[in-house]
This record gives sequence, C-alpha cells and structure tokens, in this order.
Amino acid sequence: MTSLDESSALATRQKVILDELAELKHEVLNICGDLKKNHASKFEVSDQLPVFKVPELQTLVVNANPSQPCYSILALRKIWRNTDFIISSYFHSSTKSNKICEFENTHPSGKRNVVNLSLIWKNVTDVRFTVAGIHGSVILGESNFLRYLFQILSNDCYKKSLSVINIVKLNRILDLSHEMIHQKSSKIKNEILALLNDKLGSYEWFCGESVPGIADAAVWSAIKQMSMRKLPSNLNSHYERCENIFLN
Repeated sequence: MTSLDESSALATRQKVILDELAELKHEVLNICGDLKKNHASKFEVSDQLPVFKVPELQTLVVNANPSQPCYSILALRKIWRNTDFIISSYFHSSTKSNKICEFENTHPSGKRNVVNLSLIWKNVTDVRFTVAGIHGSVILGESNFLRYLFQILSNDCYKKSLSVINIVKLNRILDLSHEMIHQKSSKIKNEILALLNDKLGSYEWFCGESVPGIADAAVWSAIKQMSMRKLPSNLNSHYERCENIFLN
C-alpha cells in the first residue's frame, strides 16, 4: 500500500471515530437532561421515610449464625415505621444456643402492611434468606437481604427521588459492611472503618438522609457483630445514635 493510500485509510478511520464520539456525546447530553428533570421533580416523602409500595403480605425465611447475629433485623421497624415485621425465632439442631436476648419474637401492632420473618439460627457461614413461594431461590449476605427489602418495600417514587450519586454511595456502603464482617485482617477492617468514617462526614446518617436507612443498619450491624470498641469519631457517634434508635 502506498503512503497516499495509507493516509486516505487513516483519514477515513478518524472520521468514523469522530462521528461515533459525536453520537456518544449526544446520548450523554440526553441522559444528563433526563437526570436534571428527575432531580428537579423529586418526590417529597413525609420525614423522608421509605414508603411501603402497596398493602401486601411478605413472608421471608432468614438463616443466621448465632455467633454473627444479623442485627440489622432489629432496625427494620425503625426504618419502615408503617410496616409490621413479625419475627419468629427458631433454633436449628446445628446450634447449641436456645436464646439470643435481643431477638425476641414480635407481635402485630395493627399496621396494615406486614412482613412475616422466620429467623432460623443455624450454623451457616453467611446470612441466607429465601422468599416463601420461590422454590430454590437462596440469596446470600446481610447486605443483599437489606437490598431486597429496599426494593420490595420502598415506594417507586421514593426510590426515583434518590440521586444517582446516593444510590451508588448506598451500594458501596452495603458492600463495605459485608466486607468488614468477613474480613480476617484487622488492618483492612480499620481501613474500611476509616473509609466509612469519611463517607459519613459530618452527617448524622449515611447518604445525607435526615433519618436512618438500610446503609446505617448495615454499618451498625457489622460493627456490633465484630464487637469493635475503638471507632473513628464520626462513626462512633453514628454507632451510638443507632444503638439508641434501633434498640428502643
């Protein structure tokens, strides 16, 4: 191929790339416009609480190890105040315990939205939960348990009101909480705590909310499971707030 032919082919390829970049830029600008519209028309929720989608009955079965209690379960009624979480605890033969004082059975309080939660204490390596009626569908991890509840219980308008940044931040915090529980290295655990402390900043609750949410429940539960005494200042205050709200 002559130099002239090579130059012509290169020019053609450059034109194709520039056309593709122009099209990509156009698509990005359209997406940004849609995001601005969604942000401008945020749905206002009383007290910024997640709202139950519709009156319905959910039945969940959760397997958890008594050596690493899924403390976030205790926070559910505080996060979704318009929903009854009816907890029934059972002990599998693989465990020696027969009582965990914080997890007492709960009873209906008259709310029209109900989640029946069968909590089975069992010798498992991670939280496992299934949804009644969906055979063979087992989901692993306390963070994924909270993600599932967020999807089925939070009103669609409420979820749309959350910014993309806050959704990404929420999922990152849930992942860090999961990693902290299963991390063997004390050094890495402290690095995760420092990162969470920075993400919380001067806010009372994660993701900038005025009330606690699933990110707060996940972090609180992870710290409580590990019985960590020394916490960064912001995170220490956050942990004490969670203790006061979730356990009362």
